[in-house]
Amino acid sequence: MLDAFGRAVIEEFGKVVAVAGKGTAYKLAPNLTEHASR
Repeated sequence: MLDAFGRAVIEEFGKVVAVAGKGTAYKLAPNLTEHASR
């Protein structure tokens, strides 16, 4: 039971991280391109 619950939590957490990762990637993209052009 704990294993199934743990897997569900990890799966949901993974989705949140993936969405958050996309958001930060979009925010960082201009900064990264700006640094690359210097």
